[in-house]
Amino acid sequence: MYLFKWLVLDCLVVLLVACYGLYRWAVAKHDHFLKRGVDHDKPLPFFGTFKNLYLRTESHFGVVMKQYEKYKHKSYFGIYEHRKPVLVVTDPSLIRQITVINFDHFMNHGDIFSSTTIMKLGFCMPKDNKWKNLRATLLPCFQSENLRFMFYLIEECSLLAIHNLKKESGFSSIIEINIFKYFGRFFIDALATTTFGMRPNSVSFKENTFFNKIRKAIDMNPTIYIVHFLYGNFPEIMKFLKVSLLSNDFISYFKSLVKEIIDYRRKNNIRHFDIVHILMEREDTDETIGGEALKQSDPLTDDEIVVQCLTILMDGLVKSTYVASCAVYEIANNPGVQAKLLKEIDTVNGKVSNKSISYDTLKEMDYLDMIIYETLRKWSIEHIIDRVCTKPYTLYDITTGHSVNLEPGETICIPIAAFHRDPNYFPGPEKFNPERFSEEKRGFIRPYTFLPFGVGPRNCIGSKLALMQIKAAMVSLFSEFYVESLSPKTAKLMANSTAFFLRPQNNPIIHLHSRRTV
Repeated sequence: MYLFKWLVLDCLVVLLVACYGLYRWAVAKHDHFLKRGVDHDKPLPFFGTFKNLYLRTESHFGVVMKQYEKYKHKSYFGIYEHRKPVLVVTDPSLIRQITVINFDHFMNHGDIFSSTTIMKLGFCMPKDNKWKNLRATLLPCFQSENLRFMFYLIEECSLLAIHNLKKESGFSSIIEINIFKYFGRFFIDALATTTFGMRPNSVSFKENTFFNKIRKAIDMNPTIYIVHFLYGNFPEIMKFLKVSLLSNDFISYFKSLVKEIIDYRRKNNIRHFDIVHILMEREDTDETIGGEALKQSDPLTDDEIVVQCLTILMDGLVKSTYVASCAVYEIANNPGVQAKLLKEIDTVNGKVSNKSISYDTLKEMDYLDMIIYETLRKWSIEHIIDRVCTKPYTLYDITTGHSVNLEPGETICIPIAAFHRDPNYFPGPEKFNPERFSEEKRGFIRPYTFLPFGVGPRNCIGSKLALMQIKAAMVSLFSEFYVESLSPKTAKLMANSTAFFLRPQNNPIIHLHSRRTV
């Protein structure tokens, strides 16, 4: 009995020492900004600045936005992602220094939560020269001459989606739809055909295998909070355990699918104007970074081609669906905006004999561009972008004279969604007002405050393809229908406080009214 008591006591002592050691480890970096005189809120062990994110009372965007509102009078402030200190830059002039002038000091992104070997080959992951070489390889995929060919593939998907809408409704003059679900199926088809020539026809066949696997892979569920928390605190353990947001089953399925397409084309000498074909052919690019010409790396392996296709498909699907859906819903609740858009579409369509849009006529729709840019402002597809310091660098706050030294490996972030909703830069930020981006007014927008696709040499490489797809989808929809919200109760699109990213809260159900006599 005496021995048992001592054993229990020893265990308690060991447990207390272990807990104390774990606590000290968790807060070891939490004095980072205090030592440097950078304003910040006191972080909590393991959670850092983001306690409310894990309590599901605020989104990641909501936490960052609240911090921004508190410290935006400063040129920068600090937050803690779990144990890691992150410097948030709020001065647009400093953003120019970081992303353009001194880009060579901030070339890399932080690590993404994926320990799967093949996913490390994606274009978001490589660093330094590996990233430069990969960008040179991918750039031809998004050049105008190739986008022109891809447009016709997207247009076919648009026509099929509209026909299917009418058919499913029995060619009714009024159709009720969930706009997110509609665009989700459309963009799966459009991206699959432009990326690797596959036509899953998700708009017609609701339960096809490809659609179901993609939807399951991108659906946000509560496990993302767990994975994010564990990766943030114990990244090496999570990598060792090979924990990933994408299942091995899905990656194996997609890898097998794309490799089968590649092998079939090689065997039969088939050419198809899509991204797989361009990557297999490998064209040259004239782009430079910092005056240095981009040089392509060695030919991509099949695994590298697979993961580029997967990244383009997944990233494009989530973001294009989100932007197009928010745009249509905002239009449904702003009759004046819709009237101007319909007039522009009818005017442009009237210039072509077959009433069908083309890659060139799409470029003539200036008001549609304004609508999409305003949607990107109000409903930012990314609420922050990060950069990792690669060389010692000093940031100066010219208003206070304060400076902060950054060492290699330290992270800065740019709160782009906070800029987009800051009344100092965009008066009345909650109002959906495409006129902000008219030719007369866009020149008054302060540089480096509107950053929907990032900025500098490492901006979004696929933005042209994304915008083309979104515009094509919207023009095909509004050529056939005008839209209205289902009821006044759902008229205002609200930010979801419990979502991980900036996402709408309410169910976006709308009515489509036919513009044509059946």
